Amino acid sequence: MNHNSNKGKLLLTAMILLFSFFVTSCEPDEPEPQKYLGKFYIGEMRNYTFFKPGSMWVYECDSTGELDTQVMLKCYTWWISTDYIDYEVMSFQRKSRNEGSLYSDFSSGYSIPYETNFKKEGDHLSTEKTHDDIKRRGRNSVFFTPYDTNLEAIGGSGGETKYVKLITNYKLNNFTFDTVRVFRARATKSHPITNHPFFKNLYPRTNIEYYFAKNVGIVQLKITAWNSNTNADKNHNWNLKYYKIIN
Repeated sequence: MNHNSNKGKLLLTAMILLFSFFVTSCEPDEPEPQKYLGKFYIGEMRNYTFFKPGSMWVYECDSTGELDTQVMLKCYTWWISTDYIDYEVMSFQRKSRNEGSLYSDFSSGYSIPYETNFKKEGDHLSTEKTHDDIKRRGRNSVFFTPYDTNLEAIGGSGGETKYVKLITNYKLNNFTFDTVRVFRARATKSHPITNHPFFKNLYPRTNIEYYFAKNVGIVQLKITAWNSNTNADKNHNWNLKYYKIIN
């Protein structure tokens, strides 16, 4: 009796151990505890795009002689916070006195998934324009970092934007700008429209180069636009004629 009893106890113990092994094996792995990744500020992009309300830029169209005055109405940053990261985003709004459009610009605010070795890759700025003509509305990428000619950014209107080049000591009218970054946006609609009949019939397929000067903002827009009535391209530029930056 004792012999059989011992065999039964050993069998029961083995079954318990085997059951425990299967239960333990089936349990999901514990998720890695999330550590705090850090506080990430807007980087160098701020020097080209962030200006206090009241700042003003006057542009002249070299094809029509029209002037467009743009005034900064709002300009601010705020923080998006989670348990594992804090990052700064930016928003501002400019008003075009010539055509009445509002240009709402914002640094991308998006959900950053948790990564143990997260490193900030750069910043991205989009522009959305209001206008009575639906063809001339749209959101486009206009500036991003890092400055890499192999990268492309996609705007809300589907057009891609590329970083073109850096220009030092760029001369325009009576100005010399020591650091200018050039971005080319394709199929963009977020730019001033002149009152010239040719440009009033522009199809949305338009290419534009944004010239951003450090601590000044946009100093030139080079536009190649296709006219749906004449089936032709026409180039024109908006060149900075006067500016006042509020510090």
